[in-house]
Amino acid sequence: MLALNLAFYLTVVENRKGYLASNVLLLFWLLCIIVTGIKFRTLVSDCPGGGSFATGIRGRLAEEGIVGARLALLFAVFALECAKKDSQIRLREDSHEKCPEEEANVFSIISFNWVTGLMRKGYAKPLTMDDLWQLRTDDRSSNVSASFAEAWDSELRKENSSLSKALAKAFGKQFYIAGIWKLINDTLGFMQPLLLRRMLLFVMSYDTPEPQPLYRGYTLACLMFVCSLLQTTVVQQYFHLCFRTGMNIRAALVTAIYQKSLRLSNSSRQDSTVGEIVNHMSIDAQRIQDLVSNLHSLWSGVFQIAVTLYLLHATMGWAIFVGLGVMILIIPLNAQLSLVMQTYQKKHMEYKDSRIKLMNELLNGIRVVKLYAWENTLLQKILTVRNEFELKMMKKMGYISSVQMFTWASTPFLVSLTNFSVYTLIMKKTLTTDVLFAAIALFNLLQFPLSMLPWVIGSCIEARVSIDRVYKFLTSAEVDPNAVITESRTPVSATSDATDKYALLVTDASYSWYKHSSPVISDINLALKKSCLLSVIGRVGSGKSSLMAALCGDLERTSGEVRIRGSVAFVPQQAWIMNDTLRANILFGSPYDPVFYRKTVEACCLLPDFSMLLGGDMTEIGERGINLSGGQKARISLARAVYARADVYLFDDPLSAVDAHVGRTIFDKVIGPRGLLADRARIFVTHQIQYLAQSTTILMLRDGKMVEQGNFQELMAKKTEVYQLMTEFGKEDHRRHHEGKTAGILMEIDGQQGATTGPSARRGSVHSIESVGTLRLSSTDGDNQGIDASKDTTTDDALKSKNSIIVEEDMRQGGVSKSVYWAYAKACSYKGVLMYIFSLVCSESALVGMSLWLTHWSRSNDGSSNGNHGAMYYISIYALLGIVFSLLTVFQSIVNTVYCGIRASRVLHEKMLRSILRSPIVFFDTTPMGRILNRFSKDQATIDEILPRTVAGYLLNLFPVIAILVVIMVSTPTLVFVIVPFSFLYMLLQRYYLATSREIRRLDSVSRSPVFAHFQETLGGISTIRAYRQQDRFIKGNAYRLDQNLRAFYPGIAGNRWLAFRLETLSSLIIFGTAFLSVLSLARHVAVDPGLVGLSLTYALNITQTLTWMVRNFTDVESNIVAVERLQEYVDLKPEASEINPANRPPQEWPAQGRVEFIDYETRYRPGLDLVLRGVNCSINPHEKIGICGRTGAGKSSLTLSLFRIIEAAKGQILVDGIDISTLGLYDVRSRFSIIPQDPVLFAGTIRFNLDPLGTRPDVDLWQALEDSYLKEYVSAMEGGLNAMVLEGGDNFSVGQRQLICLARALLRKTSLLVLDEATAAIDLETDALVQAIIRQKFRECTILTIAHRIDTVMDSDRIMVLDQGRVAEFDMPAALLADQSSIFYSLAKQSGNA
Repeated sequence: MLALNLAFYLTVVENRKGYLASNVLLLFWLLCIIVTGIKFRTLVSDCPGGGSFATGIRGRLAEEGIVGARLALLFAVFALECAKKDSQIRLREDSHEKCPEEEANVFSIISFNWVTGLMRKGYAKPLTMDDLWQLRTDDRSSNVSASFAEAWDSELRKENSSLSKALAKAFGKQFYIAGIWKLINDTLGFMQPLLLRRMLLFVMSYDTPEPQPLYRGYTLACLMFVCSLLQTTVVQQYFHLCFRTGMNIRAALVTAIYQKSLRLSNSSRQDSTVGEIVNHMSIDAQRIQDLVSNLHSLWSGVFQIAVTLYLLHATMGWAIFVGLGVMILIIPLNAQLSLVMQTYQKKHMEYKDSRIKLMNELLNGIRVVKLYAWENTLLQKILTVRNEFELKMMKKMGYISSVQMFTWASTPFLVSLTNFSVYTLIMKKTLTTDVLFAAIALFNLLQFPLSMLPWVIGSCIEARVSIDRVYKFLTSAEVDPNAVITESRTPVSATSDATDKYALLVTDASYSWYKHSSPVISDINLALKKSCLLSVIGRVGSGKSSLMAALCGDLERTSGEVRIRGSVAFVPQQAWIMNDTLRANILFGSPYDPVFYRKTVEACCLLPDFSMLLGGDMTEIGERGINLSGGQKARISLARAVYARADVYLFDDPLSAVDAHVGRTIFDKVIGPRGLLADRARIFVTHQIQYLAQSTTILMLRDGKMVEQGNFQELMAKKTEVYQLMTEFGKEDHRRHHEGKTAGILMEIDGQQGATTGPSARRGSVHSIESVGTLRLSSTDGDNQGIDASKDTTTDDALKSKNSIIVEEDMRQGGVSKSVYWAYAKACSYKGVLMYIFSLVCSESALVGMSLWLTHWSRSNDGSSNGNHGAMYYISIYALLGIVFSLLTVFQSIVNTVYCGIRASRVLHEKMLRSILRSPIVFFDTTPMGRILNRFSKDQATIDEILPRTVAGYLLNLFPVIAILVVIMVSTPTLVFVIVPFSFLYMLLQRYYLATSREIRRLDSVSRSPVFAHFQETLGGISTIRAYRQQDRFIKGNAYRLDQNLRAFYPGIAGNRWLAFRLETLSSLIIFGTAFLSVLSLARHVAVDPGLVGLSLTYALNITQTLTWMVRNFTDVESNIVAVERLQEYVDLKPEASEINPANRPPQEWPAQGRVEFIDYETRYRPGLDLVLRGVNCSINPHEKIGICGRTGAGKSSLTLSLFRIIEAAKGQILVDGIDISTLGLYDVRSRFSIIPQDPVLFAGTIRFNLDPLGTRPDVDLWQALEDSYLKEYVSAMEGGLNAMVLEGGDNFSVGQRQLICLARALLRKTSLLVLDEATAAIDLETDALVQAIIRQKFRECTILTIAHRIDTVMDSDRIMVLDQGRVAEFDMPAALLADQSSIFYSLAKQSGNA
């Protein structure tokens, strides 16, 4: 007692110092309570030997008092240790958001009570990400991926590496522990049939002269309850460990896939398209995760079947071997079906990859698709892959799955049928109640593994295919680490080698884009010292960009070597911009140095842009830089390189997107001999030959080889090709025409940016786009400067809302609307749903009929001397019911999977796809592409594969539960007093849980989008990320987003266990109530039918598992139906105007003349924004050539976008040949006009498809268009000619060649109205001159509108339109405007040297 009092005191003291309970002490005190309780009960019961020292009544009472006091004190100490500690007592580094599981005591862990706080919070209000805990330290993706990386590296060193073995090595420990829990659970499961038989023998004994004592019945009832409760405890720990292991495996694989994508070689990137990699992350990783929770069921199923057969043998003798023979005969059939299913799965995933790849390309080029009116063409292309290949393969898989379901569903029936037949007909034994229901209970145990095995085998097949796909990806070729030898920067000493003075040394280097392909650059020799400028020139396709890629290490080294001393900064030809603040894009992970930062942005001519943006450099840049002009993106990319303070700079034609004046300023202040980078080694690819004279060295390339190399004076003195280039195109008049010198940064184009710049962005160029609080964080880790710096902004909330570019993803709250269920049912077809439910009712009725028929049979045998009389009659009826049940099972499987499931998948996908294509362009500007792809990959996969399965699982458990409750209440009427209140408790728990689980599932879905968006963004800038050696920072950014997603996923799996533990505990009470009431009836001398007791107990034992699976499946349905809800959001998007207006179709030859009239026209990019065009009134005559110029934000692109109705009129009209285009359908407008965008977009497919997607032109026309655009020779040399493949994104063509293909498209369309948006910016001067001549010749009968990025581009126009603040400020012939020295055009021309 003294020791206990001391323990009580010490526990109180320790509780004030710590916040964690001791699990060892808890278990110790619990065992003490149990032992002391037994002793106290012995004393109170006056059992012999209860006293130890007392001989009289007084001594016994004293001992009872002491033991009772000790028991009370033990309870007090135990309760105190269990009590919640003060959460304020923590170590300083501990977070208040720490996962409560890490602080939970053993009983809280067993009962999942640590989840209750979140459940309570979710029931009170809709959850947000801030309400969720942080991940456990061991579950964070950085730690998980480190464990996997170590195991994977070890596995790769083996001759036959295996991804499965690496996963097992990294995560096997807790998975194997889960297996031990599973073994214990299965062992406890076999105790119930044995206890059931004992209980039936006990009940049957009351029909004999010598009934068993009542305490035995009560003991059996208690043992059944304890056994069930232990099963519940063990199985929930098993599931929790399995799901957590699966979560860790998914996190490891997603991280590994992301990291691998940063190391892929060019060959591997073409083999693994963006669509495939997205599927690896979203579907393959998910399938492998899903398998983990059920993988133990493979050996467990075999174990359960073996033990069940053994117990059946003990019950029914050798008759069981006949049933075993039936099972063995079915195994080869299922094995063959599994092999077929695996083949189908591989094909299915290939088709899915193709579809996602097409979707990715469509979304990347959506602006071009709309401008060319190609929506229906690409729609049919995607639907062909979806409907003709993917869904047809799913239908085949559905039929195979149905056959598998038939074999597995009929197996328990066939086994029981053969067993009962042999037992009664051949062995001539009587089927009594105790034998029958013990056998039925065992058959029920047999049914679960047999019904689970097809699902598990199906999951294994899916996971096997996914593991093979991920393995192939993870072992694909990587960039050659020796492609470029990078050395540390060291000061040159007197004893240094001669090569030490070079910053870049290229020796006999030959590089190819792909392994085993011919080199694209050959025998390159360069030696570049610090402070030297090497200018690289050459015609389109000569290998300039390939040289840059080789120096970045992106190409395959064939021979020679490249050595770079120090760090590298790379400015690509097409600028890569992150969805982050402008400042974060420039800093790119470097520390913020205000002085050098100011110097950098000033040199890159960005200060005027900052002054125009209300948020300054803290303005949010939309995805792919949608709210920036081409020139702004180029200058930000350049500023990023300058701020990096690298040793070697690689510039791939960075000045092509800016006007000549700005280009000259940037060259002088940054690139040139007196610029910021004058003391660094620079390689400068350019088509602008005015800068060659200031270069240290000039290199001319042709066909990937060096043609000329030397300084400017040497090459000019030789009078070779560089001399000819300078004399022909270096004269002042040619330079003005082809190079242009526009009026500084304020005259830079704010124009329509082809495939990557959106109309909403045009307002973004003059309004602040504040960083908004969305789940899409910046492309750095959680502590990046961009987020911190955004705190400096003072713009009010209203302005933030008005100018936000990326719209936060909508997440509905509360219960899933019934309209979502009706939408899914409608997609399945009401007829199919009714057929499925009717077949379910019939099959369940047949199943219950089988049990009732067996009960009737056994009852007729009890007490009968001739138990086998009429056995064939009973067996025949039983067989008939079983056959009906089996046939209905396969029928409902076909209806669910093939008819309803695939129909819903087809209907919902097609509706969403059509809705996406019909959405206005502003939707794509404000919605990250990763978010849209998430709908088409993860959410669509949920509807295709998971939702039909979970709906079927719920209904397949719902009807048995109803049948079980009916049977139990009929056989044991008094149990209604237990079941009714328990039913209310079930519903209360379910409602309490669903309120939280729904929101967690939505948070999980929403938090996945940033993972995909960040991944998409990364893939677009891999070359830049590698060049700057920023891989680690982006990997941290991916890990942060993934952890955010896991924060939403983990509470979901923990919540499932929280609910399941409580539901199964209630189910255990139902088992106890059924058994206890049966014994109580016997105690009150009420007649009890052993057959009904056996039936009710058999069903009660089954209800625990069935009810738990029913509730679990219902929550899965609630969770997965969110995918339909998310698809429905996109189905209901507000569309553009109709494609065709049947009441007003234009004439076939419209527009024949090309007259364009703007009448009091006004427009804005979206509601709530200011007007971008105000009162525009102008008339453009037929065949007139109009140049459009003006300062940034003047409305130049808005004018052309209005012409194509990318943005709609707020007021006024646009007449083309006298027809108001707003009265026509969009297809009739866009298909009759042509545009050559600045940013060219090509689609994966053939050259023929890229030129003529509609397939309406003969080959002669296609070749003529290629010849006119100077591509015929190049295409003819390609394998397949017009059928030669264009890789994803047009990667096998240079940017200049892509622009020429866009020109060929325009030549083929032969419309009377053409818009040019700096269509030849990436083309060399010689080709540009030829192209301009072709345009003047081929389009001489067209009305041409040219957006002037460079003033010289429009100097030969018939008239010049000058826009200012959305109004037509000037509109006259160039000569007239130049004659008026007060005109805006004169000032622009004067500043650019044209006046």
